[in-house]
Amino acid sequence: VFPVPLALLFITRTVRRGRWADALPTAVFLALIGIARWQLLLMSAPLIMLYALFLLWQHRENLRRSLSRLIPAALLALMLMLPLALPLIRDQLAQGESNSAALAESPLVTVTDAFAYFFPSWLYERLFSEYATPLAADLLNLPAYSLIAAGSFYVPFVGFATLTLALLALFSRKTTVYFWLTAAMLYIAFALGNPLAITGTLYEAVPMPYRLLDGSAIDAVLRRPHRLNIFLSLPVAMLVGYGVTWVLGRNG
Repeated sequence: VFPVPLALLFITRTVRRGRWADALPTAVFLALIGIARWQLLLMSAPLIMLYALFLLWQHRENLRRSLSRLIPAALLALMLMLPLALPLIRDQLAQGESNSAALAESPLVTVTDAFAYFFPSWLYERLFSEYATPLAADLLNLPAYSLIAAGSFYVPFVGFATLTLALLALFSRKTTVYFWLTAAMLYIAFALGNPLAITGTLYEAVPMPYRLLDGSAIDAVLRRPHRLNIFLSLPVAMLVGYGVTWVLGRNG
């Protein structure tokens, strides 16, 4: 996922400076996201588009110049991805409804347990296994909604120090902080999937945002809502940065 923050960086430079020298790397890094994996492009697209719109609003006095750079950059990224996309499209059309098709429905749906964001990873579990193990069993006891179906790498835990610093960013009262907070909450809301799970208990009656995607082509490609947690690290990291800046500023 390394091209995502680099794409956002060069989008920022393109809007602020209006240089083609920044628009070209923007196209390259956008293309690399899709080349790495099409699902990554789908999952990062909301963050990239929202951030671009936010920047355009912040620098609306240069709107025409910014669009004259960003739109060609997006078209160039599409052209760079197209040679690899066309064989995939042909293959998927030939597969039809087979299990190997990109839009085939996955028999396993993996949601994110809301409490898992505050539950240390299995590495930290060793430090207090007497208390953590029973809770871990509850978190994993989700028939047809297994949290660890994809393997032991699945760790939605944000981190207590990380969460504290991210919350401290709110004291800076910067508009950019509220943007990153909104982005983080948006990704969490959809990563929770449908239905809502809390400490292993499913709440089918709670209306979840992911219901908007149920049965759609986006849902068929994404397949597992918990994958959206991959991109939660970026807005959280930005919030931590602002939190650290606020703390250092208070301490002179």
